[in-house]
Parts: sequence; C-alpha cells; structure tokens
Amino acid sequence: MLVSEFSRRFILYYNVSDDVYAMNDPVEGTLFKRLKTAESVQQFLGQGTSIVKYTTKGGKLKRLSPYQGTWDKRRKSKSRKDA
Repeated sequence: MLVSEFSRRFILYYNVSDDVYAMNDPVEGTLFKRLKTAESVQQFLGQGTSIVKYTTKGGKLKRLSPYQGTWDKRRKSKSRKDA
C-alpha cells in the first residue's frame, strides 16, 4: 500500500482507482499484489510517498511495516545540520 505519513495520527493512504488519498483509513487505500507495480506508481507520485506492507487477517488489515513518518525524518535531518 502507498502511504504518506505525517504523524502516527495523520496518515494518507493512496487509492489508485479514484486517484485520491484517503485520510487515516487504510481500508480506503489500494493493496498492491506486486511490488513492481507499487514501485512504479510510487515513482509517478513522487517524494513523500512510501510503500508499507499490509496483510489481511480475518477480513481486517494488519500493518506489517514499522511506522516511519516524514515529520520524524525532517526533525532528524535538521538536528544533524545544526550540530
């Protein structure tokens, strides 16, 4: 699934069929069966979008990849520049 993570409470999930991002609801995002397809769509969307692994168990989505928010990355890069 393609996501744009700003914080743990604000995550956008990309829906390919509607070409929109759904806010805070992974059910509205598109699950890709093939990694190559997800990577090509990610290149098209540009920076700020990452691939997150999900699985379906009992009809519910479960996230497999750890959280890596863009906000945390920005804070770390700024603190390294200041030091």
